Amino acid sequence: MHLNKLLLSLLFICFSIYPVVNNAAPSHDPHNMMIGHENNPPLKAVVPESFPPFYFTNDEGLPYGMAIEVMNEVDHHAGYLTQYSVKKSWTDVFKSIENGEAQIIPNLGITEERKKHYFFTRPYVETEVGIFTREDSKFHNTKELKKLHIGVVEKNIGAKVARQHDIKKVTTFNSIKDAYSALIANKIDAIIYPRIIALSDAEALNISHYIYDTKITLLTIKRAIAISKKHPEIYQRLNHALEHYMNTQNYQDTYTAWHHAPPSSYSTKELILINFFILIASISIFVYIWKKSNFSTHESGNKNSIIWILTLILILITATTLVAGTTLYVLYETSFNEQRQRLIDSVKSRARFIESVARYDLKEYSEKRKGVTAYERTVSQIVDAHDKFRGFGKTGEFTMARLHNKEIVFILSQRHSHLTSPINISIKDERAAPMRLALFGHSGTTIDKDYRGITVLSAYEPIKVLKLGIVAKIDLSEIRKPFIDSALYILSIVILVSFFGAMLFFKIMMPVIKQIKDTEQRFHQLFRNNQSIAFLINPNNSRIIDANKAAIEFYGYTHAELCTYNLGILYPETSSEINEQISQALSGQKTLFTTEHRLQNGEARIVEILTNPVEIDNKTIIYYVVTDITEKINQELEYQQLQKEIEQTRKMEALGQLTGGIAHDFNNMLGIIMGYTSLSREKLSDAHDDKVIEYLDHVLTASDRAKELISSMMLFSRTEAGTNEALDIAPLVKEDMKMLRSIIPSSIEIETHIDDNLPAALIEPVKLQQIIMNLCVNARDAMHDKGNLIVQLKMQTETHQHCQICYDDINGDWLVLSISDTGTGMSDDIVHHLFEPFFTTKEKNKGTGMGMSVVHGIVKSLGGHILIDTEINKGTTISILFKPVYQTTELDKKSDTSNTLKMHNKTILIVDDEENLAKVVAEMLNTNDCQSEIYTSPLEALSAFQAEPNKFDLIISDQTMPELTGLEMIKRIRMTKPDMPAIIATGYSNSIDDRIANENNILLLEKPIMKVDLTTAINKVFK
Repeated sequence: MHLNKLLLSLLFICFSIYPVVNNAAPSHDPHNMMIGHENNPPLKAVVPESFPPFYFTNDEGLPYGMAIEVMNEVDHHAGYLTQYSVKKSWTDVFKSIENGEAQIIPNLGITEERKKHYFFTRPYVETEVGIFTREDSKFHNTKELKKLHIGVVEKNIGAKVARQHDIKKVTTFNSIKDAYSALIANKIDAIIYPRIIALSDAEALNISHYIYDTKITLLTIKRAIAISKKHPEIYQRLNHALEHYMNTQNYQDTYTAWHHAPPSSYSTKELILINFFILIASISIFVYIWKKSNFSTHESGNKNSIIWILTLILILITATTLVAGTTLYVLYETSFNEQRQRLIDSVKSRARFIESVARYDLKEYSEKRKGVTAYERTVSQIVDAHDKFRGFGKTGEFTMARLHNKEIVFILSQRHSHLTSPINISIKDERAAPMRLALFGHSGTTIDKDYRGITVLSAYEPIKVLKLGIVAKIDLSEIRKPFIDSALYILSIVILVSFFGAMLFFKIMMPVIKQIKDTEQRFHQLFRNNQSIAFLINPNNSRIIDANKAAIEFYGYTHAELCTYNLGILYPETSSEINEQISQALSGQKTLFTTEHRLQNGEARIVEILTNPVEIDNKTIIYYVVTDITEKINQELEYQQLQKEIEQTRKMEALGQLTGGIAHDFNNMLGIIMGYTSLSREKLSDAHDDKVIEYLDHVLTASDRAKELISSMMLFSRTEAGTNEALDIAPLVKEDMKMLRSIIPSSIEIETHIDDNLPAALIEPVKLQQIIMNLCVNARDAMHDKGNLIVQLKMQTETHQHCQICYDDINGDWLVLSISDTGTGMSDDIVHHLFEPFFTTKEKNKGTGMGMSVVHGIVKSLGGHILIDTEINKGTTISILFKPVYQTTELDKKSDTSNTLKMHNKTILIVDDEENLAKVVAEMLNTNDCQSEIYTSPLEALSAFQAEPNKFDLIISDQTMPELTGLEMIKRIRMTKPDMPAIIATGYSNSIDDRIANENNILLLEKPIMKVDLTTAINKVFK
């Protein structure tokens, strides 16, 4: 409440005192005005005879006008007394300055040329050069000037303006009067002339109703006091005095009197705009405090609510007081000026009337007629009239005085004095200011103290005929009183209305405020405590307004840090996505984006962003929800990779099965071909038919190559370990590299790096040789016979590597054989198809496409892995990972390779669903005095054996057959005869391998079967 009282007091003081201060300042210091001027030589001013409104000449030849009034005020303040001389024309005026007859021109337009010859004080008035036409003219703008016939006055600025606008039709006149006559007579279309002078002359000539002011200003001329360059000291004093004078009300009065409008005042429209601005400012302050102090969330009836009510009352009182005060001030200023003008008019009319009476008395009365002088008669009439009417209003009065021995002698009785005869006052007394000005020949107004020491508004005027001064004055308090009373009355009403208005506002608004508060609290609770990452974004600059707890925890920034930046802080780089997101959100649509955000620690996360516009405090805000989908995306990528790997695995398995099936059937056919060819060659060998033998050798050679191809296909399709041995592969690798030197050109440099004390690996030497051979040959071809081939063998620990054949993660210690080249490298697409049978990038007839398939089959059967590191044009490294073996397993390496069959006159049961193949085997056995029975059905063979179990000494069977496999058939046979010897010949089978064969005491023989292989196998069975 103390704050309220303080603000109200300040407002009252401002609006009560400001008009007084503004208007009560003395027009000039009366002491400084008179001190020393009598010691200065008089100023000599020269003026033209007529140049309205600045210069006029009365019937007595004395100059008057605005310039004269201004000069009379300025010279006394500067300590001068001015003497005027009047000239017929401006030419004569300028000559008077040139020849030293005069020193100043009270009012002259400022031009660059004139600045060379004169000092110019601060400009105190401006004249506009305008265009004047006949009342019936249709002239609208300056573009039409060039089409018109223009009139100007000789040696007037109008002629210069016409030249500047490149007007061709120009007529020059001796005076404005001649120009007006030509315009009215329709001899010219328009006149270019200073506006205020043109309008004054038109009024003086009584032709204003014929002249039309187009209101178009072509040039604005500043006018000031001009001082000869010979007198800079006069310029300094006059300029200082003029600046002081222009800050007084006297200057405003003088300007208004001669221009019919003050140089600066508030119009009704301006006043309305000022009040409107004050109201807008007050509302803005109200809203700002509301938001800043968060009063909207206060409960009704609590302490904060009371504070807010008082604050609202204070704001309302301040706003209405400002509006009322501004209005009162303008009304007061208007009333004050009207009162001032009434005093001026009253004192001037009285002064002129007294001068008329004085002149009459001088004319009618002789110097000593009847003992009474004309002066005395006139004064006595004035005193008599004054006694009958001493004043006006409550405090207004007229005083008249004369100067005698540096004292002011008051002639009229004083309204506020109880004395019958007024007391004389010294000319230097502070109470003598208005009368002193009048006695020194000045006219005007001032706010100063009167003979009582009371501040009054005074108008003063000299009565030159009688050398008297007359003053009309009124107490300033009388002028102010109605406005002070009104201000207090309005202030009381304002306080009451503001109080009840605020109470009514809160009575109506508090339920709404509470509802808004509850809504805001619910929203903020949902926003702050939401588990989803959320922001509030300013759509104008993408600035983060607020962030919830989840956002702070996720991004790692503090709340203050997030709310300092815009959305760009979340993006790895400045992204156009931000503007796109904001613009789409502002369109009113819910939008969903997937992008990448950067956390405070630099980690990149894939996020999904949902944006939606919301209205908060009548502003559109973007609600920005972020969902971290990094794990989801990674899982999807892993799933897609897994699906791809599964598809590849299935494809490779299918290819393996297809390859195995083809190999099985082809082995059967090849066995028939090779068997019969071999038998035919034995027969022909006895006949010594060399040519046919040569042909058969070619067939056998081609069959061997086909057998090797089938062997490669079988290696690719097999998954079992076979008869592998735990070998120290380091010396084997060294030997194989020596052998490879013969097929690797010398332009390729071979480097080997083989560590010592390596563990063994479970593998057959031939398979190891096949791996090294295929990889090195591919490396050679990739380098085009030029580069480096690097072979390394070492122990290596792998972590989360990805196998290229089984797609499993690789961890642990492995024996690694890596072969690197500096060749062309491989694309991802080539790597994807690398292990497929018959896939090759080599030219036709330069590769079978089985090399990497063989490597794939061998490594897979060993339970190993393959890693590929390749880069286009930089080379490839293929690493084979073997399981290390730390205990050597001894395998039976003995074999009987005798070609002599150890069983004669024995019966062998041959079972194969391929009848021709069975016949070939029978032919091979029959040549060695063996009996054989052939069956193409395993069930028929089983029945035949069960019928005569002792008839057969050996079973040679195919593995893959309809009805029963060879292994199943043998197991059933051994149910009858457990020690029955058996050989299974197979080209491809997933159901039997060396381990299974050994466990069942069965000898496994690979197709195609050659006679020597068959003989060796039978000898091994019956060794």
